[in-house]
Amino acid sequence: MKVSLKRRLNLFPKLRRRLSSVKWILLLVTTAMFFLSASSSGCSFNIAFGGPPGTGPSVVGPQPSQSALPPVGGGSGSPPAVGGGSPPAVAGGSPPAVGGGSPPAVGGGSPPPSGGKKGSPVGGKKVMVTIQKGTPTATDPSGFVFVDSVTKTNVTNINKGDTVIWTNNTKVNHTVTDDKGSFDSGDFAPGSKPFMHTFTTAGTVTYNCQDHPGQVGTIKVT
Repeated sequence: MKVSLKRRLNLFPKLRRRLSSVKWILLLVTTAMFFLSASSSGCSFNIAFGGPPGTGPSVVGPQPSQSALPPVGGGSGSPPAVGGGSPPAVAGGSPPAVGGGSPPAVGGGSPPPSGGKKGSPVGGKKVMVTIQKGTPTATDPSGFVFVDSVTKTNVTNINKGDTVIWTNNTKVNHTVTDDKGSFDSGDFAPGSKPFMHTFTTAGTVTYNCQDHPGQVGTIKVT
């Protein structure tokens, strides 16, 4: 009877020790599960050891991870602008300004200069021809001649748009008359204002002095 009672009384310390072991096992299992659950959610824990004896490890609450969570949808930095980046450039350079600027020339190239019909001269040089006293000949009994300042003959070579200026260097009157009548100076006296004419058509023009038969000249226009 005494032995049986003593065995029963000894069961309580053993049971307490077993319960204490079970309690620690459950605590360790619970802690491990807690750590696993927390690590999967992106949190870190600070475990402080070295507390008072018998108190066990102290868990200092769940701490947020040191690194920031990545933005939703992947990538880093600021979220992309709505619509995605800058608008694509219009083909062929910058787009033309709306409602402004001069319209492009139709057909390309610079527009032709205004004024004058096609083929009409613009500008031109001046060529001097003088009337001088020469030697009489059978064909020019008066001896007066037209002398070009360049060729030194009665032939003058010019381009379309050039102007020929006649000057009387003699002591008598003369005329400069086109054989076909397109121009005529009339009589102009020595020292009077020179006579001039601009040639706009290519070809050969012959002229004469109405006062002196045989006094002739030629204008070649190219």
